[in-house]
Amino acid sequence: MGATLLCELGLFLLCTLLCTGHVQDAVLTIEPSSSSFFIGEFVTFKCDMNEGEDTDWYYEIRKDGREFVPYNTDKYFRLEIISTRDSGEYQCSGSLVSSRHIKNSNTVSITVLDKPRATLTAATTIIPVGGSVTLTCSVQSSDGWKYEWFRRTQTTSEVQIRDQQNRDIRVSEGGIYSCRGTRGNPVYYTDRSDDVTIEITSQSRTVTFPTLLITGLLCGILLILLLLLLCYIKLLKDKSFIRTQHRINQDEAQHSQNKYLQGDACIYESIGDYDDREKAECRDFTYSLIELKNFTKKDDSLLYADATYSKAECNSNKRKSATEAGDKAVYSEIKPQETQGIFML
Repeated sequence: MGATLLCELGLFLLCTLLCTGHVQDAVLTIEPSSSSFFIGEFVTFKCDMNEGEDTDWYYEIRKDGREFVPYNTDKYFRLEIISTRDSGEYQCSGSLVSSRHIKNSNTVSITVLDKPRATLTAATTIIPVGGSVTLTCSVQSSDGWKYEWFRRTQTTSEVQIRDQQNRDIRVSEGGIYSCRGTRGNPVYYTDRSDDVTIEITSQSRTVTFPTLLITGLLCGILLILLLLLLCYIKLLKDKSFIRTQHRINQDEAQHSQNKYLQGDACIYESIGDYDDREKAECRDFTYSLIELKNFTKKDDSLLYADATYSKAECNSNKRKSATEAGDKAVYSEIKPQETQGIFML
């Protein structure tokens, strides 16, 4: 009785499955194994029925519940991502050639993004001689990548670092580094990362507090010395200006004094008798103050003096003529000569 019931139940389930024609044991996989893809990449779909020979089945690919690839005998399908419209939910189905037996697979979600740029980061860009630094290359929002590394210097051309396809590498040489991501078949390349410059120093650049303190003190001392030097230079300039101004004032005072002496100089003239022989007989004369007269006003070198004189002691035979001459005005041509600020005649 129990065995009969089990047989009937098994037959019912088999009949149900055959009538509905759907058994969900197919498997859909994609290569590269990722949920995010970029425009220009290729995606390979594989629909595996896990039953019988591959030639016993027809395969179909659906996208978002609609037929995407019609039934054919190839369990592999390669899709080239050409736009963001290729994003969606994918599923495959298999149908036996000899019957209506159909298997449906799981769904695979694909998101299409614009072409990415690799990102290069460094733990530090300054390393001491004999040290090393870790460089990391990454591609955002995706996986399954391998990486290519490049290095160049200011004097050498760019070369690829061989045997380095990891995400992280350690370098001990200075230079300019960059990287890019690769994956898939055919190989898909991301855009190149920005350059990162690694420098080599003779010693670590770690700055300690004593170093900062000493540096600050030295800077303060230099600043004070500079201010003192500027003050000294300014003082010298001020003294030089005072001496120059004093010299100018002295020159102006001397010029004024000379001008005054030229205007008020006393001019003297030796006035003698008409005959030298008579001078020997009468030598004593009394001179009066001479007044200068300039008649022409044009030539200051030609001056005339109006003077009177009388003889004090003379011979008797000359007394009469001397008295007559004493009442006459005598004019003498005077040519002044300057000696130490006084005109001598």
